Amino acid sequence: MEIESSLNLKYIAKNIWLKPETVFRQIKAEGYSKYAYHLFFWAGFLSSVSDALQEDHSSPLTFMTFVVLIPILSGGLSIVFAYLIYLLMAAIGKKLGGQCNGDTLFKSLSYAQIPGVVLSLGGILYAVFGFRDDSPLYVLIPAGIVLVTFAVWNLIIFLVGLATMQGYSLGRAIATFLLTILVLVLIVLVPVMLFVGLGAMF
Repeated sequence: MEIESSLNLKYIAKNIWLKPETVFRQIKAEGYSKYAYHLFFWAGFLSSVSDALQEDHSSPLTFMTFVVLIPILSGGLSIVFAYLIYLLMAAIGKKLGGQCNGDTLFKSLSYAQIPGVVLSLGGILYAVFGFRDDSPLYVLIPAGIVLVTFAVWNLIIFLVGLATMQGYSLGRAIATFLLTILVLVLIVLVPVMLFVGLGAMF
């Protein structure tokens, strides 16, 4: 059962850009968790649509597959994978003195997806208006600067949110983030290396 709260998505979306710590403190204090699943779905969906629109899909079937069906699947899978990643992140965070479990992290840090959703919407507009990788440099360079700026700021907002929710320093939040990435890389690399090693043996 979700906790009634004076917070709302409009307030969070407006203030998370420049006051992320304040916003996440309020989220933590009030247990706000509305629209968490929606945000992860739309982040995955819009990112997939943005990527798909950058490609050339000549036939209607190909267009429907890459711009409609795959983004819907991507949006659903993003919820599943994000939840599993936050479970891992919470477990690592506990070792560093963190306070939250995976479910709480998943729901509270979903609001850090808001800049990513906005960025994906920008990518869709970028594709719709005909910009491609072969566009002039005076178009590509400003677009690249905006992309990198958004990505870096999105990461900062996420790390501030992680530190605030876990009740520890920004340094520990960065350590938690990097260790989570390391574990995920090992989870992927070890089976691949074993498979390649066994293939070489036989």
